[in-house]
Amino acid sequence: MILVLAGSSARAHHSHTNFLLDQKVSVEGEIEELRYANSHVVLKIRTAEGVVYTAEWQAASWLQYHAHVTLTTFRIGDRTVTRSGVARAGPIEGSAPTA
Repeated sequence: MILVLAGSSARAHHSHTNFLLDQKVSVEGEIEELRYANSHVVLKIRTAEGVVYTAEWQAASWLQYHAHVTLTTFRIGDRTVTRSGVARAGPIEGSAPTA
C-alpha cells in the first residue's frame, strides 16, 4: 500500500505567490539539457553569450495531457525562446559561461 500525504508545504510549492506574475523575463538560446520527468520538466538553456539558465516547467504528465508536449517534442540543440514569470527569490537561475 502506498500512502501519500500532502499538507501546506505542497500547496506552497505549487503556489503562484512564489512568482512576480506581472514581471516577465525572456531567455533565447539552445537547449543544452532536458530532464523530462515528474515532478517538473527542467530545461537548461545556453544563450549566445554562453550563460546557462535553468527553467522549470510543469510535470511531464501535465505537459503531455494538457499541452501535448512529449519527450520527443524538444531535442538537445533546439533553439528556443523561453518566457517566464520572475521568481520572488530573483531572476531565473543562470550561471557564468563555462570553457
